[in-house]
Amino acid sequence: PGATARTVEDRVTAVLEQQMHGIPGLLYIDSSSEAGTATVTIGFRQGTDPQLAQVNVRNRVSQAEPLLPEVVRRGGVYVDQASASPFMYVSLISKTGTMSETALADYAAGTVLPMLRRLPGIGKV
Repeated sequence: PGATARTVEDRVTAVLEQQMHGIPGLLYIDSSSEAGTATVTIGFRQGTDPQLAQVNVRNRVSQAEPLLPEVVRRGGVYVDQASASPFMYVSLISKTGTMSETALADYAAGTVLPMLRRLPGIGKV
């Protein structure tokens, strides 16, 4: 909090980026630094296990933490697993018009989403 974009870049973003090099399956690192905030996005080659990649990233963040400013260590570094750009959208329709939007939403939440979450390689649904 309160750090300039340049300070965030030099003392947080660059440190995290450096630690990420060498992670198996690493394809790219993209980052942005703003006043008080850093975002580092890491892309992996197709076929990389997303859960293992997330564990590897968390391990590298842990290695970087002693090098980060105290205020960042206290606040923590958040690691999330997500697709950089969703590549599939699913729409449910009632061809006969007999299912309401609520019924379709319930079906999606109770049936479709759990099925999609079980598919290998799915990062976030």
